[in-house]
Amino acid sequence: KDEDQTEGEETTEPTQTNTSNVVQKATEEFAETGKLSDKAFVELEKAGIPRQFVEAYIQGQEAISTASALEIQESIGGNANYSAMSEWAGENLSDGDLEAYNAIVERGTVEQARVAVKGMYAQFLAAGGKAPNLAQGATSGAAGAKAFGSAAAMVEAMQDPRYKNDPAYREQVEKRIAVSNAF
Repeated sequence: KDEDQTEGEETTEPTQTNTSNVVQKATEEFAETGKLSDKAFVELEKAGIPRQFVEAYIQGQEAISTASALEIQESIGGNANYSAMSEWAGENLSDGDLEAYNAIVERGTVEQARVAVKGMYAQFLAAGGKAPNLAQGATSGAAGAKAFGSAAAMVEAMQDPRYKNDPAYREQVEKRIAVSNAF
């Protein structure tokens, strides 16, 4: 029995390693090209992951990504505001600042991206930027809000359980973000 168990463990481990390698390669290919080649699908199927499963997973991830992007854009009043801010940032930020911002938005968590976008939007407004369709009163009451001294302080306030559960607290934090220049 010891021999059978050893043989079974030996054959299982390479398969798990192989599956992990195939999935890793497919993930890297998708990250680089935005799609998977037929060869990648064949390799995944050989590793026991059917094409239909992979396609469903990709669609789910794309839907999550789209929903997250919309949620982040809505946090500053929508796509028009986001576009105006992005254009301003491209014209007015140093390459280093723009690269740091993009790294957070593209590779950070949704919450980190939201904080970065709100911070950038506050800079945009402070610089006199005007976004089309900016809802009147969106920053009303923000003038009396105390600015955050750092991005870490903003993140800490947003990680407070009240941020998710208490609309009044969330509004207070968002007003502080609007007058902050932490990015």
